[in-house]
Amino acid sequence: MGPIDTPDIIGVRHDPYVVYPQSWDWTIYGRDGHDIYALHRLVPVPSFIKFRFPSLPARGSQKGYRFNGPGGFIASETSPEERLLYDEILNILDQVDMSPKTLLQFRDLPWVSSIVEVMPTGPESMKYKINFLRSHSFENSLISYSSLCNSWGVPDPSPLIAPSEKLRCLAYLNESVAIVSFENETGCYIFKTNANPQLLYQEIEAIVRLDSHPNIIRKRMLVSKNTMISSMHKFDTASEYFERENMPIVGFLVEYCPGGTLMSTLTPAGREVTLGDKAKWCAGLVSAMNHIRHTKQKDGRWGFYADLKPDNIVFSKSRDLILIDFETSGSWAQYTPPEIISWRPGAIYTDSTQPKLVFIRGPSPGEACMICSPHPCPFPAGCRGLNVFETHMDIFEYKRSIANILARKNSNSVTLSRKPILFWGSASDKEREQAMVYMMGCIFWCIIEKKKCISECQDRRVTINSTDIPPQVKKTVESCFLPSGQRPRLDDLEPVFRVWEAEVLGGETVASEGSLSLEEG
Repeated sequence: MGPIDTPDIIGVRHDPYVVYPQSWDWTIYGRDGHDIYALHRLVPVPSFIKFRFPSLPARGSQKGYRFNGPGGFIASETSPEERLLYDEILNILDQVDMSPKTLLQFRDLPWVSSIVEVMPTGPESMKYKINFLRSHSFENSLISYSSLCNSWGVPDPSPLIAPSEKLRCLAYLNESVAIVSFENETGCYIFKTNANPQLLYQEIEAIVRLDSHPNIIRKRMLVSKNTMISSMHKFDTASEYFERENMPIVGFLVEYCPGGTLMSTLTPAGREVTLGDKAKWCAGLVSAMNHIRHTKQKDGRWGFYADLKPDNIVFSKSRDLILIDFETSGSWAQYTPPEIISWRPGAIYTDSTQPKLVFIRGPSPGEACMICSPHPCPFPAGCRGLNVFETHMDIFEYKRSIANILARKNSNSVTLSRKPILFWGSASDKEREQAMVYMMGCIFWCIIEKKKCISECQDRRVTINSTDIPPQVKKTVESCFLPSGQRPRLDDLEPVFRVWEAEVLGGETVASEGSLSLEEG
């Protein structure tokens, strides 16, 4: 496959012109340990099937195996070692006996949960065979379009459904997102699925319930797949008079946004960000979040957005901000409001010599302080005692939560557990709105300071240092980080950023809304 203009949809794609390793028949998109994401040219459907390879020994004097390292989907130029590994994998794939019968089996594999095992035909053989390790766990949990509509209780504004076999994969962006087109047609879409159908359907419902908004992604159509269950039960019992075919929904298509993510835009190597861009994007974000906030849910409560971060914001051709990803399964700790984060038990210990006193220790060597993070801890690693406790206590009480468990993956990507965040289901509408305001403050700061992550802020109390920002905007952004209950409301934010956008872009402002000029105190 030659270079393709692939958007930075999920924050990992930095080079928009990626040449994937390929032979005549195969294209490799990345790997996860021994598992390889690859497609045969005659089976281009984006089914997210993994190929599992036997261990390949390291070359030369190196010890170990060739599959060492983190892997991941190819986002830019690969290293020489990785290229050698992919060349060897392509050579192995070319040795696999791919009869027409085998290709047909590829088309019928269950989605997401199946693995194709590549094995040599004998101890010394250079020929390879494949074993299909079929798993129907994903497809057994799928439901039909009629069942989805019945559960929503609202009409689908875009009731189009595309069969998966009509899609052609152009690139994988991660294990659940791909760039696709329709066979014999030009133009691209973003296709999204999820290994957990419950989360997939929750996201589809969240998008369906939202009225159209220029700063929110829209579902273009759903994607169905013929499964073993749908073949056995041709007609959908959830449809009226059993007239609709029982085709389970495996994903959905949204518009292709070629402008990349906010994360890639704010990197040092990203494109120039003007003051007009900053004002326009902040105003667009407020408008999108306010639109979500004023949309009723199935339970009659107001809507919410639980995972605001630079990776979940993309840009259209005209550089308009577009909000994506409506899952509620987890969020980055850096952008999670302090009141809904719970800290791991290791952050607290009891001094055995004084059992009635509980102390909070400083960070262990090589780790960030779980109390002060994402800001620097004032104490050296391992420091503990009453002074540490007193200094940290106000921060700890502010950030403590009983709802969630923090799961550390690595120092650069701290995420909450993939379980649904209980806070969003149990908190009041006002508490949820205040949490949304905190996350928006993080994004405002990143946009205005042109930083890719709020963790780059070195001040414990977040402040705006850019000199070309009106005082009222600075004050508003900084107020987003106050304790819950003291932050502004969404309805208070929108006029401030709309006026700033109008002034920066030369538009007319409403006299009653006043001015945000730099001379204002």
